[in-house]
Amino acid sequence: MAKIVAVDDDPAGQRLIKYMLSSAGHEIVTASNGIQGLQLVNNQLPELVILDVMLPGIDGFEVCRRIRTGASTKKIPVIMLSGKTQASDRETAVKMGANEYLVKPVERQKLIEVVSDLLSVKEASVTQKANVIAFIGARGGAGTSTVSLNVTAALVNQGKSSLLVDMTPVYSPVGELLGLRADSPIAGLFKNASGTLDGEKVRGAIEKHRSGISLLWAETTPDEAAGYTPDNVRTLFRELRETSEFIITDIPASPSENSIAALMLADFVMLVAGAGRESLLRIDNAAARLAKFGISREKIMLVLVDKTEDTLNDDLLNKTTINGLTIAGKVRYCAAECVQAEEQGIPVVISAPDSIISKDIEQLTSTIIQMVIQS
Repeated sequence: MAKIVAVDDDPAGQRLIKYMLSSAGHEIVTASNGIQGLQLVNNQLPELVILDVMLPGIDGFEVCRRIRTGASTKKIPVIMLSGKTQASDRETAVKMGANEYLVKPVERQKLIEVVSDLLSVKEASVTQKANVIAFIGARGGAGTSTVSLNVTAALVNQGKSSLLVDMTPVYSPVGELLGLRADSPIAGLFKNASGTLDGEKVRGAIEKHRSGISLLWAETTPDEAAGYTPDNVRTLFRELRETSEFIITDIPASPSENSIAALMLADFVMLVAGAGRESLLRIDNAAARLAKFGISREKIMLVLVDKTEDTLNDDLLNKTTINGLTIAGKVRYCAAECVQAEEQGIPVVISAPDSIISKDIEQLTSTIIQMVIQS
């Protein structure tokens, strides 16, 4: 199925990885040290790399870092295997660009599942057309759904085909904002799903809202959620990437494993936070939480939402970064206009295009477009 380079200085470790993954149909090429492993990766461009941490010459962390800096290797998924259980080692692995950090001894089925998941993500990224932009709040109530919904509408306003995918199960803020009351399309897709989703059905489930935006919203019930799995989420996005230029995903502040699967497919992650002092203090914690999901700080951009309906203070207005994270946009919330938009069931950028919040959203959207062009 896939060519995998496994780097381990222990011959027994090499044999074990070969045994575990060859039975799943993968071709395993082994190396005994970091330099040899790096040469194999550069020469053979495998679909995936498995690295031991403790290697002669250069360690697994450094090998991973070099893989991530290579033009032809930077997108190859990397799994790090180690007997070291310290949180600091896991954090170093993530910092160096590892997709997964597994502690030895690892069960065969677990390794096969992780390899399968990462190969699925890689396949999706290779075949993608759409740029996936995920919005997640530093905390609940930050205004994430309002921003993601209106960015989707603003993309349409700016001539970009876009799709909003709601990854919030049980209760859908997007559905609430748009006044959606019927069974949600995404629920029908996942109900009784058995491992795969039909591409035609996925595209057929995309709902065209009267405001002009396209969306899949996800207010699921327990029986529908049975098919709501990370594998099905990855399949869903693989199909959706062929439908538009931009996919905007609305991720809950406390994501489930399904939402995390969608989050990991994002090209950029917009971390939405309030503009108040207390909210700003949460940013580092939120970024650290995203790092645990394998989201590097380089992919994270900040969106600050000011709900005071006042002019942003000069200090904040002039900032371009906070704690090393780039500020993609600053949105001034307008309660009256937002309430009116919700009553009408349409995005505020459509119902009140001249409002402060709409202008801020349009500016944020332009920034996102430029960010994608330059990436």
